[in-house]
Amino acid sequence: MGIQDWRERLREYWSLEDEEKWPVCEEMLKAVGQTLPDSRIKKDVDEETMELRFRVDNLPIRILLGMNTGWTEIEMKFTNRRGLLDLNWDPDAVPKLRDKDEDWGETDGGNRVFVAKEIFVEGDDEEVSESLAVLDEVPRTLAARIFDTMQKEKMTFFRIRSDILSTTFVMRQFCDMEDPVGLMTRTVKLMAETAAFFASGSRDLDSVSGPISAGEEDLSDQERVTCSYCGTVFVLNRSSMCPNCGATYKGE
Repeated sequence: MGIQDWRERLREYWSLEDEEKWPVCEEMLKAVGQTLPDSRIKKDVDEETMELRFRVDNLPIRILLGMNTGWTEIEMKFTNRRGLLDLNWDPDAVPKLRDKDEDWGETDGGNRVFVAKEIFVEGDDEEVSESLAVLDEVPRTLAARIFDTMQKEKMTFFRIRSDILSTTFVMRQFCDMEDPVGLMTRTVKLMAETAAFFASGSRDLDSVSGPISAGEEDLSDQERVTCSYCGTVFVLNRSSMCPNCGATYKGE
């Protein structure tokens, strides 16, 4: 089935009864798994999800579709030997352009640091520092592809934990995707490449009791600055330009 065929097939998805939605989800997952050996589909009526399970490079992967949410989640099990990283895409989290004379405007977006347009890491100071340190290890070409996919495809989360890598599409339902089968297939390939890089490190995350310390990673170049034009917090060593509004940082 081609891209146009899927558009037509999914256009009326939300008008279908539940018993009519299941076959659509199954057909979509079968299309993804048709070239994958030993792929199988599992249906969970209680959770209203359907998933495709398979392996890539001997790593277990599953694609989950939320029948009545439209969410798509892809999970891959692997052994992480570099560090934890949570990337978030949310255009609504971008600070709004502010009046330079406004002293009482709400500019605090929490402990959130943007690493690309509309993409950020967040958490407490230690969690953000670790995420930034780990991200600095990722090859720029790989990081650029991750950012590009998140931005273009509206991928809400790209999460790398100690034993699992997951991506989630929340703001873009699978019935609204231009090419859902192609997007899922491309995302799996990107995740496999990312997992291979993170599995190639030397850290044993199971034996690490806390976040990366300054003794393990040099965090001195993580100079966080605030864009005077829009209020975005970003890391200066990655670029002197605000990732959201594009303004050049000129110092305090």
